[in-house]
Amino acid sequence: MDRTRKIVTVALVGNPNSGKTTLFNRLTGAKAPVGNYPRVTLTPHRREISHRGWTLSVVETVALSGDGFETLLDAEVAAAEAATEHSSAKITYDSHLEQTIARVSGVIDQIHAGGLDPAQCHWLSIKLLEGDDEVLTREGEHTQLIEQVRRERTELARNHGEEVDTMIADARYGFIHGLLEETRTMAVAAGGSGDLTQRLDPCSTASSACRCSWRRCG
Repeated sequence: MDRTRKIVTVALVGNPNSGKTTLFNRLTGAKAPVGNYPRVTLTPHRREISHRGWTLSVVETVALSGDGFETLLDAEVAAAEAATEHSSAKITYDSHLEQTIARVSGVIDQIHAGGLDPAQCHWLSIKLLEGDDEVLTREGEHTQLIEQVRRERTELARNHGEEVDTMIADARYGFIHGLLEETRTMAVAAGGSGDLTQRLDPCSTASSACRCSWRRCG
């Protein structure tokens, strides 16, 4: 979020086939393909719109209709205007996995000769360790890196008794669970019911199927 230039990124996420693209099209005027089955959207859509003097960059959405659209946009602008400085949240992995990520990041930094910042090296090392096909293909020419990743994956799997991608997924789900619990606790403390879905249902185009959450990032 850039409060000086009044720019905020809005990310609304939900389960497959919950209506994210429907709302994206409705909010932004886009014509992204939709269908009554999951996995229609294979890559995220992004589009900028203006609302009450703010530029909102909308990425992936949940399905709301009627007054829900205006309410959602008003809520985002209000949240942006009232926002305070905060530090980024970081997923913490198993100590052995963290050490492995650091070693692979070091190799990536050497190979790319300073072309990537530390955050990019960290992200790339995780994607390689979890076996992301696209990233493995893109980095395939760096045989030293690929061999290092192979050795690290084998060592971690042997020591922990599970595959690295499972370890990474478990850490992510644990982080998400903790974040949702913290949000629910804050909502209850503020006098709310703690159940966001109950407040979203009245303006949902498919309230019986749509059980999703939304968040602001910037």
